[in-house]
Amino acid sequence: MQPQRFLINLSYMFLIFGYFTAVVESSQQKLLLILLDGFRWDYFDQPGLDLPGFTRMFEQGVTKSSFILTGGTTGNQSGSQPQDRFRIISFFTPQQKTSYMYHWPGCDVTIRNRKPTYCKPYKGVPQISDLQESIAESIQLFKQDSADLVGIYVELTDKYGHKYGPKSQKLNEIIVEVDKEIYKLMESLENDGLIDEVNIMIFSDHGMTDVSQQRLVNITGHVDMKDVDVMLDSGPNVYVWPKPDKIEKVYNDLKMMNNPHLSIYKKEEIPEEWFYKRHYRISPIVLIAEVGWYIITVSEETTGPGHLVMCSLLDIQPSPHNGTWSAVSEMLKSSGSLIESSISVLLSIVAIMIISFI
Repeated sequence: MQPQRFLINLSYMFLIFGYFTAVVESSQQKLLLILLDGFRWDYFDQPGLDLPGFTRMFEQGVTKSSFILTGGTTGNQSGSQPQDRFRIISFFTPQQKTSYMYHWPGCDVTIRNRKPTYCKPYKGVPQISDLQESIAESIQLFKQDSADLVGIYVELTDKYGHKYGPKSQKLNEIIVEVDKEIYKLMESLENDGLIDEVNIMIFSDHGMTDVSQQRLVNITGHVDMKDVDVMLDSGPNVYVWPKPDKIEKVYNDLKMMNNPHLSIYKKEEIPEEWFYKRHYRISPIVLIAEVGWYIITVSEETTGPGHLVMCSLLDIQPSPHNGTWSAVSEMLKSSGSLIESSISVLLSIVAIMIISFI
């Protein structure tokens, strides 16, 4: 029985699971992992896309549009810690396998006293030229029988999806560029006689969908932040760590919103099929917005008197805030449009605000 040669796993889960593994039958088999960050499962069906590289893999391999978990380990939100996308190495290394990771977030992190054989650390969004270089080095490693596992991280699909939208022409152009490299990879493996030795697994950690200013769930004002230790952060999912004796209060305050576009779960209420509720990192309360909706939290609200000064200077209405106008009103003339005499003080406030946002 021939080993499975190409496995494409493109999981689009509303909650993200970040552990993936592949099983091969022979110790001589090699594995190439390519993580396409933010690559939605249906991007292959975008109108007008010609993708000969992915098409070849579809024809020669197998697709799987669901998630895979390693060794019975339940999932965890992808990227919450640097090692989450790197964890496969902690299973791989003890078996005397060699592993090379390129631009993989967290590959330079020691996990269980182990690191990969080689790590080219993540230092910003890798470009197409970085993908080309990583693939070329990977093929040489496989030819020299120096690597059992190679992992390559591709972030451009995520960056362009967030910046321009999941149905944008800009994103489609990046998908085509990635496809070209996949096609050249297949050609190189064929020409170098590696096509029956190297398994390829292409997978994604999450997808995305369009949002708009008309589809917002604002929980500001519904939660007393004095009852909360940590709230992360804003977006489709929000994670809340109330003070230990305030879990019920915070939960009930949120439930009283009765917002049909917001689901609120205590940790123990999270559906079993998500394989999510038993991990120690999961917060006591989890908020899930309806697909296409966005949760606004206190962390997104601009606060402080410096915010009021800026809005006054620009003659615009400030967003909800907890700043005190009387603390800064004397800095401005009565018209609210010009600084009277304390420009150095204002600049200091602006500098402090900028530093606080960094």
